Amino acid sequence: MGLAEEIRDYIKSKGLDYVYDKVKNKLRQKKFETFCDELPGIIENKVLFPMQSTEYFTELQKFYICNKVIIRYLLSYLAISEESVTGLTDKFIKEFIKEYSHYGKYEVQLKKILDKSADIIKLELKNLGLLSNDKNNELEIVQNTRGILKTQGDISNNYHEINKKLDYISANVSRIGNNLTEVLTDVNHISDNTEYAAEFKNIEKNYQANTRFRDAIIKYNELINDIRESGVDAKELLTNIYINLALCYTNIEDYTKARKNLTYSEKYCDYTQNAKYYYIKAYTCWKNNQNNNRQYKNIDASEAIQLLDKAINIDDKYIPAIILRCELGALIKEDKEELFLKLDEVWKCIVNNTDNSRYHSSYYAARGIVSKIYADYEEAEKWMLKAEGEKHSVNNLINLGIIRYSMATKACEYGKRISRDMIDYTHMFSSLDYLSKAMEEILQSEDKHYDDQFLMLYVNVCIICERMDKLDVLSLSDTDMAKLDYDTKRNIIYHQMLCGNRDNIGYLSDGDINYITCLEMSENGNDDEALSFFKNKLNIGSENEISRNYNLALQLALDIKRTEDYRSIRSEAIKRDIDCPYIELYDARYYELIGQKEKSKELYDKYIHSNDVMYIWNSIGFYRRNRYDEELKQIYTEILNKLGKHELAIYNPESLIYDAFIYLADIDIYTALDMYEKYADIFISNRQRIQIGEFIYFKVLDAGRLIELYEQIPDDSKTFAQKINYIILLKYILSFDKAKKYGEMLGNSYKIEDKENQIKYLELMSEVSLLDRDLDASVRYITEAKGLAKELVYNPVHQLYMSRLMRCGKEDGISYGIEFKNMHPNVATWIESMQAIEVNESGEKKLTDEFWDRINTVKKHYDSIIPYYDNEYVTVYMLQKALGKDNDMIAMLGMPDNKQIKMVVNNDSNDNIIEKSKKISDAIVVDAMTLLFLNAYDVMELLDIFRTIYITYSSVEELEKIYVNYGGTMIENILEWLKSDLRIELYPSYNKRNEKDSFYHPAYFMDSIEAAKREDCYFFTIDGKVPRLFNKEREIFINVMHLVCKMTGEPVSRVILNLLSHNITFISFGPEDIIYALNRTNILLQDSLPIDASINNIINKMFSVNSTSDAISYLGVYKKTFEDIITCYGSKNAITGKFIECICRQLDRTYSRARANYLNYMENREESEYYKCIFYWKYNERLIIILRRLMINYNELWQKLREYPYRHMDVKILDKVDAKYGKGKKDITKNDKRLDEIARAYNFRQ
Repeated sequence: MGLAEEIRDYIKSKGLDYVYDKVKNKLRQKKFETFCDELPGIIENKVLFPMQSTEYFTELQKFYICNKVIIRYLLSYLAISEESVTGLTDKFIKEFIKEYSHYGKYEVQLKKILDKSADIIKLELKNLGLLSNDKNNELEIVQNTRGILKTQGDISNNYHEINKKLDYISANVSRIGNNLTEVLTDVNHISDNTEYAAEFKNIEKNYQANTRFRDAIIKYNELINDIRESGVDAKELLTNIYINLALCYTNIEDYTKARKNLTYSEKYCDYTQNAKYYYIKAYTCWKNNQNNNRQYKNIDASEAIQLLDKAINIDDKYIPAIILRCELGALIKEDKEELFLKLDEVWKCIVNNTDNSRYHSSYYAARGIVSKIYADYEEAEKWMLKAEGEKHSVNNLINLGIIRYSMATKACEYGKRISRDMIDYTHMFSSLDYLSKAMEEILQSEDKHYDDQFLMLYVNVCIICERMDKLDVLSLSDTDMAKLDYDTKRNIIYHQMLCGNRDNIGYLSDGDINYITCLEMSENGNDDEALSFFKNKLNIGSENEISRNYNLALQLALDIKRTEDYRSIRSEAIKRDIDCPYIELYDARYYELIGQKEKSKELYDKYIHSNDVMYIWNSIGFYRRNRYDEELKQIYTEILNKLGKHELAIYNPESLIYDAFIYLADIDIYTALDMYEKYADIFISNRQRIQIGEFIYFKVLDAGRLIELYEQIPDDSKTFAQKINYIILLKYILSFDKAKKYGEMLGNSYKIEDKENQIKYLELMSEVSLLDRDLDASVRYITEAKGLAKELVYNPVHQLYMSRLMRCGKEDGISYGIEFKNMHPNVATWIESMQAIEVNESGEKKLTDEFWDRINTVKKHYDSIIPYYDNEYVTVYMLQKALGKDNDMIAMLGMPDNKQIKMVVNNDSNDNIIEKSKKISDAIVVDAMTLLFLNAYDVMELLDIFRTIYITYSSVEELEKIYVNYGGTMIENILEWLKSDLRIELYPSYNKRNEKDSFYHPAYFMDSIEAAKREDCYFFTIDGKVPRLFNKEREIFINVMHLVCKMTGEPVSRVILNLLSHNITFISFGPEDIIYALNRTNILLQDSLPIDASINNIINKMFSVNSTSDAISYLGVYKKTFEDIITCYGSKNAITGKFIECICRQLDRTYSRARANYLNYMENREESEYYKCIFYWKYNERLIIILRRLMINYNELWQKLREYPYRHMDVKILDKVDAKYGKGKKDITKNDKRLDEIARAYNFRQ
């Protein structure tokens, strides 16, 4: 039987009709049948057979066959069942270990094997087109939500019961709050000074007062025997011993023996005159009444009060009795003010008698208890904290827990249904903290006695806070269990059963056992049987049990999509007025099942802010399934906020927390980061904190934070992937040496991994070694990696080996590539073979036509893209992205000078440059491209003005990639600067721009924008056109001219000259820069050194204007330059002469351009030519006028101007301008002259 046939049989045997509907078309395809026939062999060869050396291979192979592993994975991919691939892997592992428990230690290895099987199946399906991209995306979502859906299914059936528990708890708020001051001992003066009295005091102080009641009972009884045997008359002492015994028995809730010992005490004293006797008897009476009243009705305190009144009548200064009397008086609602007046009198007794100082804590606690009973919780907490501060006791912690519990349930109306939204979880979690500390101390005590009232409160609070794990500390005897009320007992048993302990199931009622039976049927996949079971028992049992039956039946009907059954059961429930607290939730699920999603959404939206976990789980599932992203984001954010502030309780929330963070990180990384950094240490376990942090910080490539996380994991606990990541992260922070040493420290441990991981490790070590400038090690590692991939011909390591050897200067690289191409011509598409050299007829070697064709193809590719830069909305970053090659940034670097494309480094006006430069702070963001250009143009000093320089990790990655691929001194210098300069701060790669911007620009550039926005500083970019493309962020960009404006002195001119030496444009310069350039030529001439062509080129640029130039600015600069030269050097200096020569050349060029524009206009009548002619004419006339006026006292300089051998301009023009406007005559008119006048003046018609 083929696998395809097995799949059909499996679907049929499991009754998976809905799965068959999804895959039936594929099952009929021939290519699917062929694929199914081949798949088992593929899995065996790639997954199972490589594991033959393991001790569990035989069992694993058997498990794959018997458990239909391949079939179930296939169906999970094709049908997108709720039993997702990830969940299936977990299930397989549990099933295997359950069957072969002695292999439990191989859980990690088993997961790798199963994951690999699943990945291979998925890849094969995609390659055959059997798994579309949409289906694949859907599958990923299902896998991500698997934890939520599973938890929803596991927990939902229990939540109605827990919510009913809240009814019970609410009904007991007053009773639980009646934890009065605990009486441990009452030290009275005893006139007896015998050794027996001393022992009595020792027992009272060291045992009884320390709550070691059982030990105290033993000691007291031994003491009684000693006294009786001695024959000493010790009536007073025996009276106190029996009273103390009664108190000890009361505190361990043995009231029969307590009363018996009180009776014994009566034999040795006139108890009618013994205040302590009545006090302890009152306390015993009160505790006993509490214990007997387990239905939480009003407890009768009258008898205890009468006894206390007798004690106080005997001794009106008897502080313990007065305190207890006030507390009980509050319970029976005596006047609050009167009670506080009595307590005030107690306080006077305490402060007026130093012997009473031991009652400070009891007094504070009494005020707290009375305030609590009258619902003044803030006042109650204040006094109880004061009591605890005075003297620590477990009872104080319990009372603080009760006070916080009362605050939490303040909104709950007694006797009515409450919802979780009525609970203030901030106070409830605080209550849990106090009670947990109390429980911890009780468990650490030698007596370990559980007060049943405290135990019930502790259990209830644990359940409300969804911290059933805190019940694990309980070690309850049969006696303890017997004393508990049924509801508390049931909750403990339910938790024990979830943990696999069924020892106490016998305590449960028949209704609860039926309930558990049904749940287990459902959990085992027998939902139909479970539903039938409950339909037959819907109306059997108590009112609560019937309600529970209906609710579970409704859920089961929905779980198995029995909509008819749901409607029928719902109708019956409404008729019988059955309590269905989640009816709207059930209806929401029902409407989704029948396709009415809008109705369903209305109901889910209604409870989107709810604290009720049932609504939370189901809402998340609904929003995820139906892609309501905004709602899902809202509910996830709210959940994390509430969990972080302890405003929400969720059972075992780890899967929800993880899924919330993963989802938010995908759609809103800022929110995810904010939530994580705010709450990571509050409600997330350390293991999950690292797991989530790893995912989030990798999203933004925050290498620093990731390294911190990884360094918190011991090396022997790190996964291989984490070790690899750690090396990569060290590389990102430029710690090449540390990365290399850590990789070497792994030794041969990597060899236990599969080949692909071994190759990955070796490739990384080769790269790290290269970055650390250890070329031999780099070659050694990549050679070993290539050797492992000998049979893996498609592995990219073969190409990497060739390029790495060439990068390291090894000639073997290219020969290996050629050899590999010859052996695998259809695989090695990354290398082309050609004949590059041939011998012509004359015997000379020459390059072949084939070689030139290939060169021209590459050249055409670049030449077709580079000209786009002429467009004002295209930047070098866009060109880099468009080229899409490994050397794209290097290509950009050579573009201005090699391709004769003028690069725009500044596109701002002078006024804006000056204004913006004033706002530049001491921090700046710089990207990889800008650093390359700054280094290439030798203007890195532009960054000297900053104290902090932010570089994103993506920029570092880009620079490292260039170094690894090409090397070179320049990139080596940049990396060294990044490593050593203390101002550098490496920055996460926040790139949350829209897809359009991210599509046209490289990631490191987009990340730099986000860095500047987050740090509220400027982003220094080499391309001045960038702001035009980012209107919203245009103010965050600055260019070289903004920084030049911040500089002073000679460095400014040096930077300007270096920039002008390249083919870049819109570089502003001033008189000092012109003088600096002229001075450099003069120095060279004085030293008889050849003048660098670049200097002449720079000077020519300084004296070159075009029709788009700001004429007024240029003229102003030349005017100021002349004035400064004359002031500094005089009229006869060589620099002055050089300046005049440059001006003459400019006049000549400008004249030539004006004439050419005129002729073009006359021929073509293009208006633009007319305006260009006008510009150059007006410019020349104004310059001549300025020069004439500047040289009014320097005729020799004017004469030099006239004597210059102009190639185009007639010197008579100087005289005409001088005659018309010189020597103080009127200014040149601002009105345009007619073109024929210009032509005549300039002799254009000649």
